[in-house]
Amino acid sequence: MISLGLVLLVALAGALSGAADKLPTDSLVAEAARPEVFYGNPAACDSLIGLLAGNDGEHTGELLGMLETPWAAYYAVIRRALEKIGGPAREAVLERLADGKMDHDSALLLTILEKLGDKSAEKILPRFLQSAQPEVVIPAARCLAVFGPSAESRDLLASLLADSIPQIRLAAVWALGRICLRDSAAVDSAVLGGKIQPLLKDRYPLIRFSAGETLGIITGDTAGIPQPLIPAR
Repeated sequence: MISLGLVLLVALAGALSGAADKLPTDSLVAEAARPEVFYGNPAACDSLIGLLAGNDGEHTGELLGMLETPWAAYYAVIRRALEKIGGPAREAVLERLADGKMDHDSALLLTILEKLGDKSAEKILPRFLQSAQPEVVIPAARCLAVFGPSAESRDLLASLLADSIPQIRLAAVWALGRICLRDSAAVDSAVLGGKIQPLLKDRYPLIRFSAGETLGIITGDTAGIPQPLIPAR
């Protein structure tokens, strides 16, 4: 077990920079994620994340292999380190997603791609929207909300508005709103609005609210947006 004193010396003072290259990735993550560091000493946490992201992203593969963790702080440290690595991490995520598997690992990778991706990554996403697994569809929709402006993406998301799974309906209508907010001129508002209208009477308040919000983005009229906690009529 790497001692707190050693890690902090390496992370904060840089006095043992040669030893830093030899510190195990899992030990750096564990130290950065300790409540006393993650919550109590953000500067130390940032320094440790800098170590994880350093040396041209040499820890990328190990970090991606550690994504599945029950601890929120561990996941946050790993995500932030991958975001700091940037391009090499994005390419590694895309390479792993290229196998087309619709599994839990792909879902985790898509949550990272949401922060790392760009328009060039959009081409891999449509097949994930067609997955039978909500845990894969939802992060794929969130990715499109961030960097997916193409007509194909909008059409695929629109096809999910009537999905039997409420979480997918919510992800689809929310993502469409974000896409339209970026590029409303490219949207056929009459067609898309007609597909969203039924969600204004959805049994779930948050879906009704998100549908109204997206319609407001498309039409510019926000007066009739249903409030999240008011029952549908």
